[in-house]
Amino acid sequence: MRYTEKEIRETASKYQTRTEFKNGDTSKYRCAIKMGILNDVCSHMIVKMRHGITDDEICEIAKKYSTRKEFREKDAATYYLVNSRKLGDRAFSHMKRIGNKYYRCIYIYSFDELKTCYIGLTRDLHIRDLEHRSPKCYSAVRDFAEKNNIEIPQPEQLTDYMLKDKAAEVEKEFIEKYKNLGWNLLNKAPGGGLGGKDAMIYYDKETCKLLALNYNKRSDFAKNHVTAYKYTKANGWDDYVFSHMLSIEENKQYTGKNMSEYIKKPVLHFDYKHNLIGEYESIMDACRKTNLGRTGIKLQVHHKTTYFLNGTYFKFKSDTSEWYKENMKFAVKDLGVVQYDEDMNKIRQYKTLKEAGVKTGLRTVGISTACCKNIKYMGYYWKREYVE
Repeated sequence: MRYTEKEIRETASKYQTRTEFKNGDTSKYRCAIKMGILNDVCSHMIVKMRHGITDDEICEIAKKYSTRKEFREKDAATYYLVNSRKLGDRAFSHMKRIGNKYYRCIYIYSFDELKTCYIGLTRDLHIRDLEHRSPKCYSAVRDFAEKNNIEIPQPEQLTDYMLKDKAAEVEKEFIEKYKNLGWNLLNKAPGGGLGGKDAMIYYDKETCKLLALNYNKRSDFAKNHVTAYKYTKANGWDDYVFSHMLSIEENKQYTGKNMSEYIKKPVLHFDYKHNLIGEYESIMDACRKTNLGRTGIKLQVHHKTTYFLNGTYFKFKSDTSEWYKENMKFAVKDLGVVQYDEDMNKIRQYKTLKEAGVKTGLRTVGISTACCKNIKYMGYYWKREYVE
């Protein structure tokens, strides 16, 4: 064995409960189980049992919680007594049933006067209803209500929560049933989809911008992010979201017969402080003399946003006017992260998002979201800014 009985006893003697022992030294705890000495080495520990509690007291405690999940997380000992004593019908009767990653229920939004409906499945009907009503999320239900100048009805739960695969089949059956009855379905998909992680994306201005930075053309962005493109157009964010993209006229000069002229245009090479490093006759000449990829250089020279290659960037000589350099924008992925306190006093700056996460011990996803939505995360404000 990895540990001797003496070593395990010495370690176990430091803890007051088995939970503390398990969390404090998991390897020795598991070794004790394998050796069959766990009860012996834990004989001095306090055992948290609640055998003296009555059934009525258990049901009274359960009334404090609105869901089983909340009950289990906040009072696990009493929760398991409910199951062991088979008190579920009494203790859980007032609780709201919700699904989880394995369970879904079927629901419907019914516009009776127009004989139109939307059928879906979800693991939490209350949260799903809020998403359908939120202007930050795309919803066929809300779109239909706005176009017809009517209120969104309350959703009706058609089934109890069931295994997600079964729920997907039942959803299809309900969609077919209402179609056969002559109802107009707002569902764009045929049904049966589980909604991925069952999460909604909130499309604000910054979120649309971050998604658009992955594309060079509006058509590619519109094809891969239909809803984000729709919100961009509807809110008039075009100039901001598409600022790094070429216009239709600019794209034409880099296609077909004009491609050879485009490749032969003189190119300038700059460092991250905009100091001139070198001048080349063409993109191919820059490629040969710098040993950098032609595709990367091509991406840089015809974008209004500055993308870096090995800490440097390229621009056509004809595009390096004083106005252009003064108004040049940096791609979000090239920006650093600056941490501010509640009064917007600068605390510290990081060269990358990853570095900010490592040095603060915080999740990069949370920091990135705070930067994008201009909100506080863990008591601080965060900004994506140029950092030397």
